[in-house]
Amino acid sequence: MRLSSQTFTRFSPSSYPNMTSGSNSLMWFRKGLRIHDNPALEYAAKNSTHVYPLFVIDPHYMKPDPTAFSPGSNLAGLNRIRFLLESLVDLDSNLKKLGSRLLVLHGEPGEVLIRCLKEWDIKRLCFEYDTDPYYQALDAKVQSYALESGIEIFSPVSHTLFNPADIIQKNGGTPPMNCLSFSKIAGEPHWLSSSLSTTPSVIPPVGDVGNCEISEVPTVKQLGYDDIQEVMNHLYLKVVNLKH
Repeated sequence: MRLSSQTFTRFSPSSYPNMTSGSNSLMWFRKGLRIHDNPALEYAAKNSTHVYPLFVIDPHYMKPDPTAFSPGSNLAGLNRIRFLLESLVDLDSNLKKLGSRLLVLHGEPGEVLIRCLKEWDIKRLCFEYDTDPYYQALDAKVQSYALESGIEIFSPVSHTLFNPADIIQKNGGTPPMNCLSFSKIAGEPHWLSSSLSTTPSVIPPVGDVGNCEISEVPTVKQLGYDDIQEVMNHLYLKVVNLKH
């Protein structure tokens, strides 16, 4: 069975589609760095022989940029990057409690994902749906390969309570401009009376990773950023110079 993420809304366990058993699943972590209330992870763990929990260090967001006004990359400040890395360490710790671990790879996510799908003989790809235009283009690239290869795709809406695309469609193609109109259009969530996705009690082990260079969650310095105190001093001097 091959599914398109475009049709997915927030899932409760009872609404999961039928699942292929005895196969390798890849759980691609992005924003939802948690094991609780994570329908993509729960689905990946169902009836799988191996589950590969993966996070890709994307230079598009995380490569240090010395020309950026605030210390960090061109798209994310250093505090945000540091919080992300701390969240990944926490996610890895929680996965290990369930008999798994977080696999960290570096590179352009589309290329990394396609290589992993091939090398790890993945039959089911799971990830949280994202409305960000960057991720939409990235997802289209990965899903195109997955569909051509007969890989099942499960991409539920779980970062938001409603599917933004559904809201815009119900409003005639434009986003509602205030909370009242949004509430009228959205109505009561269909999943409100259902139980949400639960925390898996165990996750199938990671299989053979082949030649992929798996790393631990990097530190801020390992990503190429300066010492935190040096960065704060640098920012302070910039602010002082702007005042004069």
